[in-house]
Amino acid sequence: MAIRQWKIRMGYWRKVRRMTQKDLAQAVRVSVQTISNWETGVTAPTPAQAAHVAMVLGKSVRELFPFF
Repeated sequence: MAIRQWKIRMGYWRKVRRMTQKDLAQAVRVSVQTISNWETGVTAPTPAQAAHVAMVLGKSVRELFPFF
């Protein structure tokens, strides 16, 4: 359940911020494929990556990734 929630939250807030996966990937310094994998639940970000994503999206880590 937590994985489903965070991938939906991450994609939702990325779109609210009017960012493409490419924009977010550049901001977080990962590949577009990595962002895609996170948003589809194939892989999960590390705690450091989650913190960076949260900062870029203006959210707390807990809001986006409740499993951390």
